[in-house]
Amino acid sequence: MINRLRAWGNRKYVDLIIWRNRRTAYKERVLVVSNHWDGSVQVFYHFLLGYFAPLALWLRKTGTKTIAVRDCGPMNQWFEFLEPEISVEIVKPGVALHTLAGNRSRHHVVTGLDYPRKHKKQQLPVAIEAMQSFLPKLEISSTPILIIDRTTTDDFHSSSMSETEMSGAQRRSTPNLRDVCDEILVQGSFVFADMATIAPELQVSLAQHSQVLVGQHGAGLTHMIWMQKGSTVIEIQPPLPEEAIDVFWLLAKALGHNYLRIPQFHVHANLDSSDLIEAFRSVNPKYLGTSNGS
Repeated sequence: MINRLRAWGNRKYVDLIIWRNRRTAYKERVLVVSNHWDGSVQVFYHFLLGYFAPLALWLRKTGTKTIAVRDCGPMNQWFEFLEPEISVEIVKPGVALHTLAGNRSRHHVVTGLDYPRKHKKQQLPVAIEAMQSFLPKLEISSTPILIIDRTTTDDFHSSSMSETEMSGAQRRSTPNLRDVCDEILVQGSFVFADMATIAPELQVSLAQHSQVLVGQHGAGLTHMIWMQKGSTVIEIQPPLPEEAIDVFWLLAKALGHNYLRIPQFHVHANLDSSDLIEAFRSVNPKYLGTSNGS
């Protein structure tokens, strides 16, 4: 009986030590949350510019090595690139809110860079460089034109854990985009990508090795941040709420890119090939096939 009590007491003591160590480690971490423009940081545009970019800037400025961040669902894979240089713990949104509201541990609020009408031309390049310092570099073949095509809908954004109702092709699509590009563009001058289906480091590398980015209005156009200044962005734009119309034009302008907009009748309408032909004629006719470039 005494031995059982002693064993029980030892287990409780060990559990207490583990709990105290975890609590101490938790309190030593800085919880970093974002004050971003709008939407959810489970969505790529708001995550990358609203959370990850200012976080990378803050980490570079402060040299902090141990942090906690709020759970961003499918975007959490980007936090993995901070390790092993930075120790990262992902906490549920409710835990992050409780920590802030109760002032229960060290925390810091970073200001998002996703405000379309408040892009800071001086700060954006520094934030991009800070993010790139954490990301692996891939050697891939350079392709002049990157075409972002929504072809899938991820399961997460259809689940109860999602803070938005839809994603990917369920939200918006351009059904004939691939057929039109195959028809009018010089073969070998372009590559298609559904960014939601490939690893982050490949997403970045594809954009870095491109000079023209084509895509329907959506988070994928955020990848223009990795392109060299003076690149071109062609946005396929369906009818949108007023506050969303100029989001990517303003970002392109802040980055020093050329920007063209071509219309789409509704969020799942086919693209008029003549509109894309005219866009490429103004960008560089050499990308058009013989029958379209003259």
